Amino acid sequence: VFPSPEALAEALGARGVACKPEELCLPHWEPPAFVGTAVDYPLVLMPYRAMNYAEGGVRHQKRLRQMPLVPGMNPGAPRIELNPVDAKALGLHNGQWVRVETGAGSQVLTLRVHRGTRPGTASLPLGLGHWPPVPDEPPQGGYALLALTSDPLAGIFAAQGTRARIV
Repeated sequence: VFPSPEALAEALGARGVACKPEELCLPHWEPPAFVGTAVDYPLVLMPYRAMNYAEGGVRHQKRLRQMPLVPGMNPGAPRIELNPVDAKALGLHNGQWVRVETGAGSQVLTLRVHRGTRPGTASLPLGLGHWPPVPDEPPQGGYALLALTSDPLAGIFAAQGTRARIV
């Protein structure tokens, strides 16, 4: 409960909300808040749950790990997906090992060049990698790449708030 409209406006501004308090109930657009700058990290990381994502991932389910979702690639191996235009600009090709770096960490993943990935983004399927987790090691399967940010209005995890670069 805020004692005045000015206090509410100040609290919203501190959270990064750009609109006025009286406009919150109306449809509007808020600029996204990313971890990392576009200069340092030119790609927007787009994590998603692929169709083989079940019960937190397929790492511990052998039959789901063996589903041939990506022809010619190990379906259970962690990967990153790029549009052919971005892959060509970076001089990368399908199946190559690449280092994905974000403000939260870095991992070496297999590259999948995929026309279904939007240019300027890097798609990251979640729930892949080795199982069981090794104590005192960073999370596998792309989770270590995601920055812990939240939506300023809802306060929920902002899954697509991380920028990345691929080297």
